[in-house]
Parts: sequence; C-alpha cells; structure tokens
Amino acid sequence: MYRCTVCHFDVELDDVEIRGGYRACICVRCYSRLVENEKRMSKELRRELVAFMAEVA
Repeated sequence: MYRCTVCHFDVELDDVEIRGGYRACICVRCYSRLVENEKRMSKELRRELVAFMAEVA
C-alpha cells in the first residue's frame, strides 16, 4: 500500500502513477489533475454506476 503525497490517501499499486521511495507516490487522480488531463464522468454514467453499486451492495 502506498500513500499519495498530494491527497494523502492510501493507494493500491495499480492506482499509482509515479512511485517515489518506499511508500510515497502520486496517485492517478492527482497526477491527472496536476497535468490538466482529468476527464470527468458524465452525469448519466454516474447515475448508472450509482444504481449498479446499489444493486450489488
């Protein structure tokens, strides 16, 4: 488990964009925001995802 140096959340290895040291990293979300490449989820897709997650839980 890594810890993002920007948002300070714990991050799984597959969500690490840049590793820096033993447990330090920058996560995919923070990296995308920093390089201004962040893509937002559409409202319709978000509604579908929330509905799906409610069914599964």
